[in-house]
Amino acid sequence: MKGLIIGCGSAGRQYLKASLALGHEVHVIEPRIVALQHNSIQGSAFQHHLSLDIIDRQDFDYAIIATTADSHFQIAQ
Repeated sequence: MKGLIIGCGSAGRQYLKASLALGHEVHVIEPRIVALQHNSIQGSAFQHHLSLDIIDRQDFDYAIIATTADSHFQIAQ
C-alpha cells in the first residue's frame, strides 16, 4: 500500500512508524525539517515532501492528516 502522512509531529511520527512497520510505501508532507530529525524516525525509509502541491493525491491508497485540528478542513480540500 502507498500512504500519505501530512504532518510529522508526535502523532505523525507514530503513524509513520506504524505504516513503515506494515511495509507500506510512505510519503510525508512536512515543511519543518526539524520535525523529521527526531530520533524515532532517523534512518527510516520514506519520501519527504515540503508541500502538498507537488504530489498527485490520487496516487495514494490512504492519507492521514496529522496536523493541528484547526487545519484539517483546509488540508482536506
